[in-house]
Amino acid sequence: MFRQLAVMAFATTALGAVSIGPWQNIRFSGMTAAGQCYLRNEISVDNITTNEILYHNGTSVVTTQQILQNEQTDTYQGMFPTPSQGRNLGLKLQAVGSHLNVVPLPYTGTGLPAFNQLTTVNTDPQDMALTNYMDITREMFSFSGTKFYAAMQNRGGGFPTSINFGTTYFSYMCVIAPPGADPADPNVVVWAFNYMNVPLGGITPGLYKITGTGTDDLIRIGNIDSSIDATNNLLTMSCNIADLLADDDFAAWYNPVAPSFGFACLTSRTTVIPFETVTQDQTLGGKIHPVQLSYNPVGNQAPVLSNPVLHNSAGSVWFEVSYTDAQGNFPLDASVSIPGGQSFQLFPQSFDHTQSVIYRTADLTGQLNEYDNTTAVFTCSDDLISYATAELPFFYILGLPVVQSVQILPEPGGLMLRWSQVTISELGNPVTVSHYRLESSAYPDFISYTTLGETINTDWQIPVQQQTDSCFYRIVAVKQ
Repeated sequence: MFRQLAVMAFATTALGAVSIGPWQNIRFSGMTAAGQCYLRNEISVDNITTNEILYHNGTSVVTTQQILQNEQTDTYQGMFPTPSQGRNLGLKLQAVGSHLNVVPLPYTGTGLPAFNQLTTVNTDPQDMALTNYMDITREMFSFSGTKFYAAMQNRGGGFPTSINFGTTYFSYMCVIAPPGADPADPNVVVWAFNYMNVPLGGITPGLYKITGTGTDDLIRIGNIDSSIDATNNLLTMSCNIADLLADDDFAAWYNPVAPSFGFACLTSRTTVIPFETVTQDQTLGGKIHPVQLSYNPVGNQAPVLSNPVLHNSAGSVWFEVSYTDAQGNFPLDASVSIPGGQSFQLFPQSFDHTQSVIYRTADLTGQLNEYDNTTAVFTCSDDLISYATAELPFFYILGLPVVQSVQILPEPGGLMLRWSQVTISELGNPVTVSHYRLESSAYPDFISYTTLGETINTDWQIPVQQQTDSCFYRIVAVKQ
């Protein structure tokens, strides 16, 4: 009977490989002068309805929203205030048609956590059960290095375990199950913090493995600690993670490196005559990821920029630079500018900032103005306080005009070619050419030609021995 009640309380949604649940490539900025930090991650989930960062402000758990920062890469960003020593964080995500994913805030105290130290997984509609103490209004969770903490809140009346002289018993369960479990599968094994006391049946509050639908399938595997907060109508329970891992069935699927599991709460009522167990209320539950997510701004260093480049090939043009940050922070400001000219944003080409990351502009074809012998300045900062820069001497000329005023003058010993200096581009912008290339061909269309040489001057002598009866000459201005 207990198995049937527990398994139906939750379901899971299959998601792709992620860093923590659906949150991919979680990374931070540095801490700004205002004591704020930014979190970015990629979330490849459609129709998101809840996307929050959680933190404890010293009094209670508060939330801040994540907003879509780059639609093309599914990058979301949220901001949170942080003290100078940093803080622990949690995450919460839900989309239409899927269950809630939660990274709860860890508990670092002793004893059982108070109401304001627990992370709310879900709130539950009131009046789903006729009896106030059977009506769940909230489910909560937290964890430490050695324990899991689960809690449920009701409408009041405490959490009695029996009435009517021991002929009616009540059960308050917080259930854990494999993250990919099918609620309809009768072979799924689940685990429960079970607050129930049936002396004649040998059932006392504890940690149970539920393998079937009968009382014999309710197997106690460990103790729980419990407390009732009458002010908040809250039942809090804890178990040792070691007790769960000591169970072979649990250890077979639980991954301590990337832990996650289904979680839900339910209440039930059991009568002796007739012997019957009926679910009173059950929560929507969610998928818990008990992973400690922490941010520490201590010792932050400015990033380093290297290998600045202007790529101009295959019909595309862009600036790029290598970004390296000792703390693995991403930059809040990343741009390249030309003094007295244009400025462009730089975008990451990968997201693992524990490694060097290439940052580049979009394709600037049709946007980048012509520049001659100038310097591009790359600027990045992860906290808007300390900035890293890199300089790139460059030119960008779209085209040089045909050399004008070409003269061929006979001289003793050969011919002299003279021409006007090229000082402007095809677009009419000032330019200093690198050199001129001299070419000769027997064909006026230069279908094939010979390069005679290169010069920085505006004249070139052709010796008699290089002359032919029929020859055409071409002078090409070069910028490189």
